[in-house]
Amino acid sequence: MKMPKDTSPMLSSPDVEPGRRYYVLAALIFLAGATLSAWFLFSSLTSMGSQLQQFSAPGSAELLLENSGEYTIFFEEETYFNGTFYSAEQNVSGLRLEVKERDSGQKLPLYSPAGSFTYSLGGRTGRSIAAFTVDRPGVYELSASYKDQGPEVVLAVGGGLSRSIFHDVLAFLGLFMGSMAVAAALSLSTYRKRQEAWARRRAEERIVRGEMKDAAAVDQKEG
Repeated sequence: MKMPKDTSPMLSSPDVEPGRRYYVLAALIFLAGATLSAWFLFSSLTSMGSQLQQFSAPGSAELLLENSGEYTIFFEEETYFNGTFYSAEQNVSGLRLEVKERDSGQKLPLYSPAGSFTYSLGGRTGRSIAAFTVDRPGVYELSASYKDQGPEVVLAVGGGLSRSIFHDVLAFLGLFMGSMAVAAALSLSTYRKRQEAWARRRAEERIVRGEMKDAAAVDQKEG
């Protein structure tokens, strides 16, 4: 007697849901987050150079300091200023610095930075040599001179750089780790749901195959 055709679903049949495309989506989320976080950190660090106000020494300059707080004076060993490239590895230990508020003429005390801070930004390299604290925003006059003769160098002044770098790094880590967490959660959720779907399909196949065997046995008896 002709046996009925087995129409039960097989494991080689179309994929279960959710499909593997969700793994691809998770990978794209991670790659997008990693790329965006790297671009953010790179652009933040490279733009820091614009926050540093330069002036040549010996000499003086009036600088607008828009925020209160601590400012750091940097000696730029390699830099580009007013159309001239400077490369100075000379010792500037004899350089005397003075900072005063333009309107009141009040001198601000200078002190050594809390830590050694160096940077290399877009062809500019510098290291911290002094720091001072501003109580209120305004225009301040910075002057630099040698007791005797000394080389012409470029100094730069910036405020809150360490805090800015710290915040940028935290934002980078948050964006990077966040994209990684979302991608991992999506991959894990997809894996678990696919395993459950395959388990349901195998159970359905066993049930269907059992029914087919029972039907075949009844047909044989009737035949």
